[in-house]
Amino acid sequence: MDFVDFDGQRDSRGYVSMAAQKRGRKGATLLTGVSAKPLRIERRGGKLESIRPTAENPKLHLEFSQVRTADDLVAFMNRYGALTNAIEVFGYERVVEILEYAREMRDLIGADRMRTMVVAEGGRLDISGLTAALIVDRLTGEMRFQFRARNLLDALRMQFSQDLIGDKLGLCLKCGVPFRRGVGTGRRGDALFCSDAHRELFKSHNRSAKRKG
Repeated sequence: MDFVDFDGQRDSRGYVSMAAQKRGRKGATLLTGVSAKPLRIERRGGKLESIRPTAENPKLHLEFSQVRTADDLVAFMNRYGALTNAIEVFGYERVVEILEYAREMRDLIGADRMRTMVVAEGGRLDISGLTAALIVDRLTGEMRFQFRARNLLDALRMQFSQDLIGDKLGLCLKCGVPFRRGVGTGRRGDALFCSDAHRELFKSHNRSAKRKG
């Protein structure tokens, strides 16, 4: 059961890094020399293929955290597709901004660093770009919530946050709502349900389904 859902797209011909372009005198503004286009990555013009990178690799955020250069980013995108919606809006990904996200992820690896950052943000770390959808679980037939990311970068950030929390975070098999488990939470570390009541309801539903079958 995926904690965060993401359906992405990848150019079948891959991506290419393009150097920054600067305005000439005719295009100069008050800030002479400002780039008309930044260092960027563009599509090669192939067909768009559907891809589910985070579902196929629950540790993909660790691979992304090691992206350090434009060439690294091109290689990553060639495997997993575009990271943000900018490539649809502007026609390219901004290399410097994406590399900064990867650097921040490298710096935050380690629970102590993340805890310090959350405290600095007033006790919470906001992850934008997520929506909660009510879906029918194909395995249980039950309705549950699933978080959906608007782009790959948001999906990686959510995946990264879940990994930092580790086994303390679970998804209830009955209702699909995230819950904390382990020491100090009132739920066992391997708990599959957010409450005893939901565990019993889940078992009862399965027994009824077997009798009808």
